[in-house]
Amino acid sequence: MIVKVAPGPGAPVLYAPAAALGLDLVPGAGRGSDDLDALILVENGIAGYQPSTSPFLPFPDWCRTDEPPDMLLFSVRRGSAVIGAPDSIWGAPIAAGDVLVPPVPGGASPFPGIYYPAESLGLTTVVRGGPAPTKYPYDDDLDALDNSPDCNRNGYPDSMDIARGVSSDLNFNGIPDECESLCNRPPQDFDGDNDVDGADFGSFAACFNGSGGSIPPPCLCFDSDGDGDVDGVDYGVFSSCFNGSGNPPNC
Repeated sequence: MIVKVAPGPGAPVLYAPAAALGLDLVPGAGRGSDDLDALILVENGIAGYQPSTSPFLPFPDWCRTDEPPDMLLFSVRRGSAVIGAPDSIWGAPIAAGDVLVPPVPGGASPFPGIYYPAESLGLTTVVRGGPAPTKYPYDDDLDALDNSPDCNRNGYPDSMDIARGVSSDLNFNGIPDECESLCNRPPQDFDGDNDVDGADFGSFAACFNGSGGSIPPPCLCFDSDGDGDVDGVDYGVFSSCFNGSGNPPNC
């Protein structure tokens, strides 16, 4: 099992191999022994797979506003080899109807973690069913998952906030602007062309207002010490990053 995404026209590209999801790892079962069923994937906008290291309710790390990891939730079909194996969060046996996350670092096993157990969804499980008559000869599959992101946690889906004008979405990526950083990396690369050069210095100079002044939101990218102004301290940080056009920033 391999998760693939197609970012545009052409063939799909590798996003995450099965092992990154804790699948196809049961000894003796071999490749393709686990089969994905339901899937939710919300990428953070950075190329490649950035796994969660703390997918724990009530505040998993993909809800952060400062460079969150990708959110990946899934289930496996009945008959997958990983069913019955201990999950990486609780050490509990995995069932077909569980909502799973990729294994957590330093967890109880190399297998997926149980994010939301099947029983909490009203589904039947064999591996955690207990003795007869409550133990059934089958598991309920979870065939579909849906997700309505609410990054600002106001109780309404982000898409609704944008449609109603509650949140702006100036770059039209479907994510409310208040949930994204407006700055590049490093923030001194103001125009986002992967260097810190004269063009960026021109923007810095336009924002420079000395200690204790006020600055408009775009200039916050130059406020390296977070004190609400662009002053000599911030100039020191900017100059340490400056490396000229076409060269990688020094920071």
